[in-house]
Amino acid sequence: MLLRASLLLALLFPCIAGANSAAELSAQAEFRARFGPQTILVWDAMRGVPSAVLGLELTLPGKTPVLQARTFLQRHGALLGINPQDLMAARQSGFHKRPVVHFQQSHGGVPVEGRFVALSFDESHRLIRVSSDWMPLGSAQNESTVNEAKVRAAITQRYPGSPQGKLSKVIVANAPRLMRVTWRVPVAILPPFLIRMLWIDGESGKILQDRMVGKDVPGEVVR
Repeated sequence: MLLRASLLLALLFPCIAGANSAAELSAQAEFRARFGPQTILVWDAMRGVPSAVLGLELTLPGKTPVLQARTFLQRHGALLGINPQDLMAARQSGFHKRPVVHFQQSHGGVPVEGRFVALSFDESHRLIRVSSDWMPLGSAQNESTVNEAKVRAAITQRYPGSPQGKLSKVIVANAPRLMRVTWRVPVAILPPFLIRMLWIDGESGKILQDRMVGKDVPGEVVR
């Protein structure tokens, strides 16, 4: 839905989509030179990188969609502002005949919350679309000065007696080169049906976000 909206804005309101920026014009020319004149670039002016590339018809080397996706990003990721070294473990979704491969962004080995690149393939396993919400982070540090005891104390103060899950160090990035190191912790309010996810600031130890996530918390075991 978001991708369709971005594409619609890019086609109907090119000035909003950044069509006049030198960076976009340069990227559009480079993509079309590499992949053909049918290539459509959806530009994210705030991030200064494409949010989607459409109109692709690429056959890539690799026995699986994941390997093919890695090949594309190794060769062309720089055009999307992506450093292939920051790709985290892939997952595959969609139907078997039309797979979609997802990679999460990381920074210095720490996952960046909610930032992914997705590569979509057709029935012939040709790459047809790339969508990305990758955030350029530069060389910002990803260290936390808050230890586990302080994180758990902040959660206990808000939800006394509620079981807490595993601490996960994640980066929250809402703008280019601006990031915040946080600790993400699930808390069982009414296990296993009512789980809240908390994000604790890695410098102050204060709770930044407190959100209901239901009972499905991938990769987390609440104790």
